[in-house]
Amino acid sequence: MTHSLHRVGSKDTFEDDYVLISRPAMGINHVGCAPRIKRTLEIIFEEGPTNLGSLTTQENLTMGLDPQELIAKTEDNSPVMCCFHERQKLVNVLKLLKEEEIGLSTIISGPIDNVRSICEEVGLKPHSANLSLGVHGN
Repeated sequence: MTHSLHRVGSKDTFEDDYVLISRPAMGINHVGCAPRIKRTLEIIFEEGPTNLGSLTTQENLTMGLDPQELIAKTEDNSPVMCCFHERQKLVNVLKLLKEEEIGLSTIISGPIDNVRSICEEVGLKPHSANLSLGVHGN
């Protein structure tokens, strides 16, 4: 597993779970980047995440988060945090983010071999990886 996905269970229970976190680098490129964050959210919502949480509204999709309201409230320092349970949806999102040169720091978490394969397919080169050394639970 990569570093932001902390799961308990056997490998097959999270084989197709992917977490995406995206945000500007504070003090480097956050000023004026609300339009890029909004576009990132639009791309994600168009693809259909399993869930997406907002620190801005303190809600998530399962609690009734309104995507348009969240996009409207997005500011220069708003993080994007979501998950997908379908590999292809994540691939599609990453391809568009790359194609449109969004330029936000992006973290993908999931089974490391899957994440590496996705990055290769999209044409991205990961600059780092954190590995979990074990699976807890069943």
